Amino acid sequence: MPTIARPHIILPDDRVALEDVLTETELRYPGHPRLGAVLGAMRATDVRTRGLAIPRGALDDPQLLPGERARRHFEAACDLAGQAARDALDEVGISPAEVDGLVCASTTGYTMPGLDVALVNQLGLAPGVIRVPVTQLGCSGGSWGLARAADLCARPEVGNVLVVAADLFPAYVHPSDLAMDAMISRALFGDAAGACVVRDTRSEPGPSIEETWDYTVPGTADIVGYRFQDDGFHGHNSPRLFTAIGDAVQQLLPWLGKLPGIGETGIDFVVAHPGGPRIMDRLVEELGCDPGLLGPSRESLREVGNTGAVSILDVLARTYATPPPPGAHGLAIGMGPGITVTAAHLIWR
Repeated sequence: MPTIARPHIILPDDRVALEDVLTETELRYPGHPRLGAVLGAMRATDVRTRGLAIPRGALDDPQLLPGERARRHFEAACDLAGQAARDALDEVGISPAEVDGLVCASTTGYTMPGLDVALVNQLGLAPGVIRVPVTQLGCSGGSWGLARAADLCARPEVGNVLVVAADLFPAYVHPSDLAMDAMISRALFGDAAGACVVRDTRSEPGPSIEETWDYTVPGTADIVGYRFQDDGFHGHNSPRLFTAIGDAVQQLLPWLGKLPGIGETGIDFVVAHPGGPRIMDRLVEELGCDPGLLGPSRESLREVGNTGAVSILDVLARTYATPPPPGAHGLAIGMGPGITVTAAHLIWR
């Protein structure tokens, strides 16, 4: 089965500490009826610092046209993604011409053609590279991208698949949105891009993708997502998310129980998208696993925030820094709007 090489993450130079976000929130929204609760909820995200690709204040004007907002996002996403992709290719020592497949996940920066075509031109990938772009998976985009890369590697003509994720959620929080979920988003999300190479080899250390699992929780399309209105995108996030996560994991457990290794001995390591502290707590509760297995996910959230599809690549990079022993069985899992879930059974080689 294909192996995931060490991911590379690119963060913007502009770093924003939580205390700065709290101070700015007090100054910008002094009349907010729930200001005290907002500040408490921002602290509870456990995000201590984040990167912003677009300077603070540049997109704060509610009258800024959606087209201009999208243009700035796309340019920033292409820049970060290109840097991450080049580093990922250098990691495994291959040239752009040796990339057989390209899987791109980017929820922000809407345009057509998208990030995939931009990367083909920017990196000099082969014109015949197999492209698999996706723009609407949100936080599950990273795990989905790895799973689809494994699918591509099953084709005899495919040896190297480049997986790239780039998300810039913070500036997509509309300036006019003052509900609690929008206010929390201003402290939770960060900008980043990440990339890695998935290839059909067992000759190098790292996690191999043994099997994947996809699921959409019925009746949950309205829980998390974006709605496009006349003045641009407006995000929404319902507390029903935590119930939906429980429903999803209950469907996941029978699949996990049948997997060789995990079914007999349990999970040795977890590469989970760090949606937020409460989401990770719920995941631990439903899986019944050691809370310490989500240490890399919690570390990622603290240090870079929720970076959408990039997060799971960042968690995997952190797992590489302190790898489990060879033969360890792991679970990679990401959840996003839908509510959709993509999981993978990993074995550390």
